[in-house]
Amino acid sequence: MRSSLALVSIATVVTACAAPGQRDATGSCPADEVCSPRTPQGLSFQGLRLSDVLFDGGLHATAAGGHQPVEVRWGDDGGAFGLPYEVDVTDPAFTATASGATVTLAAAAPADGLLRIVDSAGALYDRIAISAHAIDAVVLRPQTETVESGRGLALAAGATTTLVVALTAAGGGRLVDAGLTIAVSGAATVDARAWDAARLIAGTGGAAAIVATTGDGHRLDAALPIATTVDELALQARAPLRVGASETVCVSPLAAGRHVVGLAWTWSTTSDAGVGPLTGLRDNCAVVTARVPGPVALTVTAGGRTATMTLVATTGAAGRAAPVRRDDAGSGAGERAAAVMAATAD
Repeated sequence: MRSSLALVSIATVVTACAAPGQRDATGSCPADEVCSPRTPQGLSFQGLRLSDVLFDGGLHATAAGGHQPVEVRWGDDGGAFGLPYEVDVTDPAFTATASGATVTLAAAAPADGLLRIVDSAGALYDRIAISAHAIDAVVLRPQTETVESGRGLALAAGATTTLVVALTAAGGGRLVDAGLTIAVSGAATVDARAWDAARLIAGTGGAAAIVATTGDGHRLDAALPIATTVDELALQARAPLRVGASETVCVSPLAAGRHVVGLAWTWSTTSDAGVGPLTGLRDNCAVVTARVPGPVALTVTAGGRTATMTLVATTGAAGRAAPVRRDDAGSGAGERAAAVMAATAD
């Protein structure tokens, strides 16, 4: 796999590989095709990336009624494809138009098919499976925080934070749509944008509002009060710590029952344990490593409030922590943090 560091308008993100076409993946021509000899390593394809997934690449499913640009690259995840080509899709629900090395893929309805890149005689350069699904939910969530299910959001006064509009299918899979629009009004200004996210600078009072609309007309309306104080720091539900294992512990900063996003955090412990903040990945979480069984006193400060909470470490098979899951509210912060769970916790 080939990885690179890429700076984007929203954040510094480590991007993963583009998706290999079938020739790139297998090293051979599909049995039902006549292939061009000019692309022996095939092609790779890069669609829209998700702003709340740290290592993201490849080609996500398109939201039905939406579209996405797909970069066509030389095989082995090389540079932009430079040969003359034509584009073909095998399901009539899809349409595809080419401009330079970018194919804009649109989906009128849920469908599955192939995106084929061919020469003027119809010989295959490479192809890739494509899909489109209906949008089941449109969810607003912080880029780098995990939020308990059912909690509304508030913005920390004067803070800068990135909020992501996540499109999901009925099965929970993520969808992309370059036609998504995100409008911000009220007590916040937009500092930067991505197709699915906006970085906001909160005012010092009042409330902000976000309206997000997808290409097929799904709409999200969210009111975001500006929080000047934090009422409580509440430990999010979790299983007991395991001695010798690195475990993720998350805390909710609450104001009038809403999760306040955009705060700075400090973490410490007086117990025989290590604590490593997941700053920039899961800001309201830290990796805690208990070295002996018994109580672990964790002190957390955010939004001018400090709380000491006691966790319990139990003996058991030590080793790697279970993969960080996405919480019920759909927070993608766990997807960002899962890639760095080997971080030092001392």
